[in-house]
Amino acid sequence: MVEEEAGEVRFRHALTRRALLDALTSARTVYLHRAVADAIEQVADPRHDGQAEALAFHCEAAGQFDRALPHLLAAGARAQGSLGFTEAVSFFERALALMDAMGREDGEQRFRVLRELGGMRMALSDLDGAVRDLDAAAVLETPSFRPAPTQIAMVRRIAALASIQGGRLEEAGKHLDDALRALAESKDDPERPAVLYLFAQLRWHEEKFAEAKELAARSLSEAEARGDRRGMSKAHEMLALACHSLGTWQEGHAHEQQRQALADGTLDVDQAFDVHLCLWEYHLYGEQGATQIRAAVHQTLEQAQRMKAPRAVALCENFGGMLDFQGGRWKEAEAQLGQAVERFRGVGSACGEALSLQRLAVLLTARGELEAARKLLDEGLIVGSRAAMRSHCLTRIHASLARNRLAAGDRQGARASLEEGLAEAARHGHCATCSALLLPEAVRVALAWGNLAEAETFATRLEDVARRFASQAWTAMAQQTRGRVNTARGELEEAYDAFEGARVAFDAIGCPYEAARCVMAQSRLFVDAKGRPRDRGRALAESAERVFASLGATALEA
Repeated sequence: MVEEEAGEVRFRHALTRRALLDALTSARTVYLHRAVADAIEQVADPRHDGQAEALAFHCEAAGQFDRALPHLLAAGARAQGSLGFTEAVSFFERALALMDAMGREDGEQRFRVLRELGGMRMALSDLDGAVRDLDAAAVLETPSFRPAPTQIAMVRRIAALASIQGGRLEEAGKHLDDALRALAESKDDPERPAVLYLFAQLRWHEEKFAEAKELAARSLSEAEARGDRRGMSKAHEMLALACHSLGTWQEGHAHEQQRQALADGTLDVDQAFDVHLCLWEYHLYGEQGATQIRAAVHQTLEQAQRMKAPRAVALCENFGGMLDFQGGRWKEAEAQLGQAVERFRGVGSACGEALSLQRLAVLLTARGELEAARKLLDEGLIVGSRAAMRSHCLTRIHASLARNRLAAGDRQGARASLEEGLAEAARHGHCATCSALLLPEAVRVALAWGNLAEAETFATRLEDVARRFASQAWTAMAQQTRGRVNTARGELEEAYDAFEGARVAFDAIGCPYEAARCVMAQSRLFVDAKGRPRDRGRALAESAERVFASLGATALEA
């Protein structure tokens, strides 16, 4: 009937346990729960021996609510400390219910529980619940307790973050205004850097990038004055994002390196937001080695999974999928990006879902699955139109649609998608990075229509971007594009050299597909008077085709 394992005795079958419990009278049940709780306390220190959960259960079942409460709080804190946020939320909810049942007016303890619940609910993507708990904490008042201004500012700030994650920017602004009002009499309050940081993030979402940068600089100054390492890290993060959108990439990259140094290379996964989809592009297009980037993503993913934080997990899957695509691991990339789509959809992140759909569609286009890719991009347009980062999503989706239509031989569709992308970028904030990602496809569309002057304009703009970003990835994209323009002009030697420079750079950063596209483009430079490939051209084409075959790609985009 029972078995013993690791010093614990348990029933062999749950039905046996249930039958015996059902046979007990209520009084006998209460007595046994109380006796078990007494026995545990005699042999173990619940604070250190992991018995708080069991004691909370038995004391609660015995009707000893006053005795159960500290054990529930201890169990919640223990679960929270081990990143078991779902379990911690359950313990803290039960603790609040007991406080209500007993009529407890311990305001300080209730405030602490509400604050912790709000933060954990946000990590678990229960944004409405997070705002509810944090708002309740901000207005909490008992005969013996009222939150201090810094406490009010803290919970209002965290509520603002939850509102930003939910795309409710006006609501976030009101929470931040309340936070600043709470701090009006205390210019040196340690909450000020964090509130300024969130104001900067709000302005970034509103596509007021210069204002976001100014607020982030103020946040950094305040954090430095206080020696606040975490505050400094967050301020550098926001400065990097603002620079990313303003096109001052080298300055932004410097801020991202400082953020990494202060944060030990990871994100705060309890505060992972859609803006990190842009922040990590410094690594996607930067000079950091793929191995180091993967290690940082893996470390962040492990922590997010332990916390059961779906938004942070999705963020890592999205970025990991892009790394796998670049590195030629397309099966893994497809799986990760597909999971990111579903997970972002599950937490209501329109931006994350749209950008994951876009990146997955780029992969399918490269594989020649053009209609499947187009369906994903059409879906992305619908989802992205309701995203807080609308322009960032739609500009990139239109660029990918142009790429897809070119692969399908649909010049008209490619031109229409490009024009939509350019118009979107002009209407909504002129994010320099998003606009720049249109340029390679803009050159290809112009060339498809025989418009050399327009192609030259776009190619020159991309070369300016590459000089300002000063990374191998952007330089390779610019050289590849220049090779296309040279080819159209009949400048075959210059075209070959441009493609070769791009190939070498793509090989150096581990992008086999783009390198093979360059080789295939080179092969087409070696033809005879009748347009037939010469020996060198055939050899180059065969080399590119071997890479395409290993990846599962087609030559439609070459």
